[in-house]
Amino acid sequence: MTEIGKKVSPRFAPRPIAQALTCQFATETGRTPSDVVKEAIGLYLEKTDPNGVASMARRLGTLEKQVKKLVQLV
Repeated sequence: MTEIGKKVSPRFAPRPIAQALTCQFATETGRTPSDVVKEAIGLYLEKTDPNGVASMARRLGTLEKQVKKLVQLV
């Protein structure tokens, strides 16, 4: 548990706190929380293009659907 008023690193913050920080940052920068998260993931993966991360997520979703269909056939 964290003490009230004690700063917590967003990396180790409980989910509600991290979500609140993301929303606050998005509001302050005039972007959506989704865009903030995409950029953070891109930076984490050493990519600065959030669209590349979104594209990767779409490809992963497609692959997951294909694997699910393959499992049903087997």
